[in-house]
Amino acid sequence: MFGKFQASMTLAIMLLFTGCFNNETNEQTNKTPPTMPAVPVTAIKAIKSDNKMSFEYPTRLESQQDVYITPKVSGTLVAQNFKPGDKISAGDVLFVIEQDRFKATLDVAVAATANAQATLKNAKSEMDRVKKLTSQKAISQREYDAALAAFESASAALASAKASEKQAKLDYSYTQVKAPFDGVVGENLIDVGSYVNVGTSQLVRLSKINPVEARFYIADSANLDRINNLQQNKWIQLNSDARLLLEGQEFKGKISFIDNIVDNKTGSVLAKAEFKNDDHRLLPGTFAKIVMDGFVQKDSFLLPQIVIKQDVISPYVLVVADGKVVKKSVKIVYQTSSKAIISEGLNDGDIVITDNFSKIAIGASVSAEIKEQE
Repeated sequence: MFGKFQASMTLAIMLLFTGCFNNETNEQTNKTPPTMPAVPVTAIKAIKSDNKMSFEYPTRLESQQDVYITPKVSGTLVAQNFKPGDKISAGDVLFVIEQDRFKATLDVAVAATANAQATLKNAKSEMDRVKKLTSQKAISQREYDAALAAFESASAALASAKASEKQAKLDYSYTQVKAPFDGVVGENLIDVGSYVNVGTSQLVRLSKINPVEARFYIADSANLDRINNLQQNKWIQLNSDARLLLEGQEFKGKISFIDNIVDNKTGSVLAKAEFKNDDHRLLPGTFAKIVMDGFVQKDSFLLPQIVIKQDVISPYVLVVADGKVVKKSVKIVYQTSSKAIISEGLNDGDIVITDNFSKIAIGASVSAEIKEQE
């Protein structure tokens, strides 16, 4: 009897423990796993707009005109009317070549012209007389032909004399060696007293430095292609502005030339810009940097470089969509060390994440604080 009672108690205790264990198991099974809290991030709003671009290149300043002045007549230099480094205006007399010989030649030519004019005058009078007599049939045809020949010969002689006089005047004027344009002269290459020859003697170097020209090469083919095909790439050019950066100073000018032929050796295209140089602070031969302004990428997004990431395929940014991190591949058309212009991959109003990248992953929940882009 006692044995049966003990067995019943044992069974009851086992059932009690089993029920408790099952209740605990069910309670644990019904519990949901805890959710991860949203990671706080800072973000900016992508705003579609027309964004300005500029391009920087090394450049070398050059004179627009740089020539060696040479004499047009041979002779002895008798005067020099400048000091090396002087600013010269077009028409200024730089040198004088001995003039006596050329003045004498001119005087002879003038006299020859006067004599030819007198001869022609007499021949014309004779021709008029002969014509009158011929009409009256008072002279022979031979006399008429002789008078006509004399008149034509006198006319030709006068034309020749005038040509000789013109040449003599030119030669005489060339004894004054004048500046062909405004500029700055270098050191004289021949001293006064020396004999100079046409075609071989160089007298002085004259350089035009106002305006001065900046010569540079566009080597990045992508930018060159967009510049040459503005409309196809949704680029527009507002102006041809250029800035010259030299020793902490900035000078404003204009792009004057972009070649349309690529140099096969360098793969670059020649371009030039023009800068006013009234105070002559810009010297030919100086190296500087030039910035091309005035270009705009239409319908694009300007973002800070910190948001741009790179995978093996393309650059991308992380955006917030429905509280989750989403990856968006983008196309960069222009960038500097601090900014990038995006032409494809974003929508107007996208929320772009700017920090906490090490704490988030694609698909993670985030809480974004949107700030104004600087």
